[in-house]
Parts: sequence; C-alpha cells; structure tokens
Amino acid sequence: MISIYEALSIIRSNIKRNITEIINITDSLGRIAAEDCHSNIDLPQLDNSAMDGWVFNIDALEKNTIDFEKKEIKAGDPKTETDSSKAYRIYTGGVVPNNLNTVAEKEIVELVENKLIINKKIEKKRNIRKKGEDIKKGDIVLKKGNYIDPYNLNLLISSGVNKIKVFKRPSIAIVSTGNELKEPGVKIKSHEVYDSNSYTVKALVKSMGIENIYLYRCKDTLEKTILTIKKALEYDIVLTIGGVSMGDYDFIRPALKELKCERLFWKLKLKPGRPFGFFKKNEKYIFTLPGNPVSSTVCFELFLRGTIEYIMGKDLCFKELRKGKALFDWKSKDDRIEFVRGILKDSDSGTILELAGKDQQSNMLFELSKANCLIKVESNSIKKGDLLEYIKLYRL
Repeated sequence: MISIYEALSIIRSNIKRNITEIINITDSLGRIAAEDCHSNIDLPQLDNSAMDGWVFNIDALEKNTIDFEKKEIKAGDPKTETDSSKAYRIYTGGVVPNNLNTVAEKEIVELVENKLIINKKIEKKRNIRKKGEDIKKGDIVLKKGNYIDPYNLNLLISSGVNKIKVFKRPSIAIVSTGNELKEPGVKIKSHEVYDSNSYTVKALVKSMGIENIYLYRCKDTLEKTILTIKKALEYDIVLTIGGVSMGDYDFIRPALKELKCERLFWKLKLKPGRPFGFFKKNEKYIFTLPGNPVSSTVCFELFLRGTIEYIMGKDLCFKELRKGKALFDWKSKDDRIEFVRGILKDSDSGTILELAGKDQQSNMLFELSKANCLIKVESNSIKKGDLLEYIKLYRL
C-alpha cells in the first residue's frame, strides 16, 4: 500500500494534457482556453454616449444655451455628419460625431422654442465613452488555462472573437461490475441492489461538463470483464467500479493484466478507498474505484476531479484542503488517513466542522447525502476544537 501523497505524485507524473480543438465561441461555455485570446476590435469601437440626452460642442454654448435640431442619433446608427453649432438628440450607445464633444443628460436640460438650455454647469467630454477605453484591439482578454464562464464568454464575444482554441474534453467510459446490480426503476429482489454507484460517478463526471460518457455493465466473469474493458479502452479514460479487491469474483485486476495494462499503483493507505488503483495502456488511463458508493465518491473527489480537470486544460490542482474547527471527538485504531463525511458551517469564529452522522461506515449512504465536505482525520484521537483539514464536496 502507498500513501495518498505518493498516489497523487504518481498520477501527476504519468498523465498528459489532452489535445486541442478549435470551436465556435458560442459553443465554448465551460471549456478551457488553450492559448491567449486577443481582442479583434477596440471596445467601444467609436466614441459613444453613456446616457440618453443631447450631444453638442461645448465651445458653441452661449450662456448655457444652444440651438438644436430634431435629428436623432440612436445606438446602431452609423456615424453621421452634424453642424458643430447645433445640439442633437442622442441615445445611449449612439455614436458621437467628430465635431461634437459633450453629452448633457436629458434630466438637466429644457427646450424653449428652438433652444436647448442646460441648467447645470457641465464639463467637456461629459457622458462620452471613449473609443477603446475598455479594451484596445490586440489586448489579451483571456489567458491560456482560464475557464470560459458566462462572464468571460461575454467579454470574448464583445471583443469580436469568433473561434477559439480550447483543450478537448476527454471521453470517459464507466465499467460497472457486479451480478447483484440492477437498473433503477426495475423491481428488485431482497438479494439485489440498485446500481446507484455508476450513476453517481457518471453524474460527477457530467458535472464537469463532459458529455462523451458511456456506461458499460459487466457480469462477474473474467471473460466478460476482459471483453468489456477492451471495448472501454476506446475511450480516453476508463473508470471501473467494483471488482477490484481480492475476492474470488473480483476480476478487474486479472482482466487488466490480461490486456497488458501497466499497473502504476493499487491499494492505498486510505479509508474509505483502499482498493483504488491507477493503470495505463498506451495513452489510455484506467482508474479502479471501489464498489462502495461512499468509497468511490471519496476517491473521485481526492484524485479524479483534479486529474480530469488537468487533462481538460486546467493547472494540475487536486482538491484544495482548507481548515476548520472540529465540533466533535474522534477515536480510531486505524493507521490509515481517513476522510469522514462532514457538514461545514460558517460561524463568527470561522469555519466549523460537524460529522454528518455518527456511523461513518463506508456503506452508509444517508450520511453522504447530508454531507457537504470530507474531513481529513490523520490522528487516532481528535478532540473538539482541533483544527482539521477538509475538502468541499460538489453540491448544487
């Protein structure tokens, strides 16, 4: 058995970032930029009005009064020719003509016959957005490695970006093993269980924006396991669930050996999640998850989320460990690092950590449904008030 730190190091040194592809900017939400993105235009492209009001040349004012014309300048209208001795109605976003230099908002003016009277002292260039004051053509608007979230998408589209190079998302196959597993929705017998685990893992993968996911089901025979994994290896990453311990009907490791997959590690000093393993065949990565839903969730959040994000272009960053104050006592005779299901809360004194339930056995699902974090327990004895590390769980 190896430590979780050794496992992270081995994963780090063996995975490679995925290839890139060029896609339409409108399809890029959730992707990671594979190169710096530059603005194709000035933003704004021309001087324009920041307000609904009247535009004029401030040097033409006589005692805060100027003649006006009925001509209007609206957003989307091309730049127009105007008389520098006159004022014109302008709307937000309307292009300011070259010979005019000030916009008075409509709230501070009044119209008397053909005269515009300004009832407040104003300054030159008032309410004018200058060309390129936000972004200049050629400026970097998104750096390589950054997520394209709704706000970055807004900036990219506004900057005239049409196509963008992003890291390709990996395809992922999930291989679920176990004769006792049945599909959701069917009536089960007392010796059978619903296959919640594979759907949980699929949901965790899908929560990362990955769409190319295929779920294989495999009966507990060596021949079936070999054939199923062989098919699954057409995908970039294979996640097996169950069948990885040392029982008579655990065929994942023998099947991987038969398929000449290189074993990089198997079995961790971790509770829950000891049977987690990492294998490789050419540029395909195989991770063996335990069959228990709690164990597989712990392994996914500790190892797989960061690994998959790296392949998709993010800096290699495994789950961030934060610290909070324990509101519980804990005793254990196990020398493995343990991650227990917890509930984190904010308080006046900082983050506090509670257990999601007293029974932390890895088959207890109700505590997992209540948890919003996993609390790292390294000591055999924890006292209330101790400062502990934790990782946040993915929750909507």
